[in-house]
Amino acid sequence: MKLKYKIPLITIISIITYLFTWVMILDFNKNVTLPHMRSNAIDKINAKIEPLNTLITLGIERIRIRTELDVAKEMDWVKLEPFLDLTVSGGHFHKIGLVYLDRTITDTSGLVNAQLPDRESYKDIFSKGPIISPPVYSVFDDSYIVVITMPIKDNNQTVGALIGAMPAKDIKEIIFNLSINNAGHGFLSDADGNIFMHPHLDKLGYSNIFELVNGETQLCDESGCYFKYIDKKGADRYIFYTPLSSTGWLAGIDVPADAVYHVSNSIINRFSLILIIGFIFLIALVYFSTHKLFKPMDNLIIEMKKAEEGDLSAQTDIVRKDEISEIAIQFNKTMADIYARDEELRALNEELEANYLELCNSNNEVNKMNEKLMLAYDEITKNLWNAKLINKLSEKLYAVSDFSAILNEVLSYTHETINATKSAIYVFDSDINKFTIRESVNYSEKEVKELKISSNEGTFAWLSKNKSELYSKNAYDDDRFIPKTLSKKGRMCYELPILSEDNELIGLMSYISDDLNMKQTQYFKQLSKMISGAIANNELLAKIEATYMDVLIALIKGLELKDKYTKGHSERVMEYSIALGEEIGLSTQDIKILQHGSILHDIGKIGIPDEILLKNGTLTQKEYEIIKTHPANGESFISSLEFLEETLPIIRHHHERIDGKGYPDNLIGDDIPLLARIAAIADAYDAMTSERPYRHALTKEEAIEELINNSGTQFDSYLVQKFIECINS
Repeated sequence: MKLKYKIPLITIISIITYLFTWVMILDFNKNVTLPHMRSNAIDKINAKIEPLNTLITLGIERIRIRTELDVAKEMDWVKLEPFLDLTVSGGHFHKIGLVYLDRTITDTSGLVNAQLPDRESYKDIFSKGPIISPPVYSVFDDSYIVVITMPIKDNNQTVGALIGAMPAKDIKEIIFNLSINNAGHGFLSDADGNIFMHPHLDKLGYSNIFELVNGETQLCDESGCYFKYIDKKGADRYIFYTPLSSTGWLAGIDVPADAVYHVSNSIINRFSLILIIGFIFLIALVYFSTHKLFKPMDNLIIEMKKAEEGDLSAQTDIVRKDEISEIAIQFNKTMADIYARDEELRALNEELEANYLELCNSNNEVNKMNEKLMLAYDEITKNLWNAKLINKLSEKLYAVSDFSAILNEVLSYTHETINATKSAIYVFDSDINKFTIRESVNYSEKEVKELKISSNEGTFAWLSKNKSELYSKNAYDDDRFIPKTLSKKGRMCYELPILSEDNELIGLMSYISDDLNMKQTQYFKQLSKMISGAIANNELLAKIEATYMDVLIALIKGLELKDKYTKGHSERVMEYSIALGEEIGLSTQDIKILQHGSILHDIGKIGIPDEILLKNGTLTQKEYEIIKTHPANGESFISSLEFLEETLPIIRHHHERIDGKGYPDNLIGDDIPLLARIAAIADAYDAMTSERPYRHALTKEEAIEELINNSGTQFDSYLVQKFIECINS
């Protein structure tokens, strides 16, 4: 018989039997045991709450009987009181009261014509009944009470109502003692599931039991309902509940799934243990019965491991003729061939080793030559890199007109080259007569703002006097350095002066680190000279731009002098525009653009004939069209001045309207540049509050009213709001 047929048939049969038995147990547990457990839980609830159900049913019946008395229908308390006292003295109620239609009450406790408390359960006392309130704990009676109300009707007309407080001393014990296998908590809720009794109501994670259904199937029958949910800890729990026929309340239990399935789990565990023990016994039987069968295979595996470890002479014994012996014979033949090939490979390997040694000796000589070449290459590369760096920076500095961009380029290259952790370029500010940081790397905004150094302080005084570089390995111990200019990011400091053509200190380059690379600093002096030239160029450019601005402003003032009504108009528009720009948080750069653009907004009127510009009467349509050319004329007039390029949108578009009815381009909404929208409001406000030959100046309040009326059509609504806040403050 072949090996595959020698595996004991009993093993397969045992496994199939085990699986079949396990499936049958699970099926029995699911279809018989578990439904019985759940049904039993609901039966326990019904049995426990039956006395409570009976108590409330009797209370409702006693109240109903007394509402049908003639003295009750007559709403005669004196005649009705004896009947009610009899009910109270019998212990069925703590007290019973008669409620009049004006919602006053007289009861058996001595209360006379008192106002009925404003409670939710008393809301429909005259229209519905009976109404049973949720159990309430009475401190006076030291027990729970249930309030029952029922309207009194005479000839189908409501004439009043009876209200009775019925003792329910056992309700707490009944509800709180509901459990399954001594586990879980009982509860009482209204028909909608809102819980009003629970032993841990203040700590309960939910207030309505139906919140927990969450897509789970809710099963019900004539005796009650249940559903499963998962609590916050991920554990399975069940809620069983059944309605009280007398009130519609739901009485139930919130219980862990383990308690519900306690008996079921016990049965499964016992059967599982029996089946596992039986299965282990069968495995042991199979193992010992097959051990002898597979012993030749074990011997073959041992010899294979020897061959794997390098013993190529390994051979296994042939015990009997079967599939295993055929494998063993083939193994012996294969190992014999491998052993013969191995001898041939050994001889070839010895020859290769000899050639390898010769090759290694040649390779060592090549490596030594390569090392010499690499050293020479590194030296050439360093010198070439430094030369290229200076040339590259020179090209960038001459190509860039922005002074800040020039400083940024120099600082970026030098910061990386010297291996600094913090670096800065200080430049002398003549307005405050101190050196301030113009560009920096790894300095905070606070440091840049607060570091302002006089020329007679610390290293600035030393560099002014000596005109040479300053380097310290421990700047904290060097009295020449100012502590506030140093950093915890490094003790080493290198500073290089930036000197003017007159050899005066106008700035310095500062680098801080714990490991400064001072090998390349000889090239930094050339860069400081480049920065000196850039500072001189920047100052000259600033003077030229200031001169241009003075000329343009003079032209504006000259234009306004022709007309006494517009004198000072451009300056006031500038002031209003700057105030509004600061109110909405524009950047310093945008404020500067707004300043220039707003004061020059009417520069185009220079090209308008005086007979039109200064005309006292109403303009003709043709004259008005000429006036409307002044924004485009103004843009054209200053377009050749590069430093005023960013003001052009303000000059061209300050007469555009939000609704697209402005000029010259009929732009709509946000298509109008923000700074032009600001200038438009400032221009209009000043025009309205200034005297004109054809009208008197409006008051501030009248001008604000006009801005509001034209907000969203002529002017930007948001900016109008901010402008009003600005001028009012």
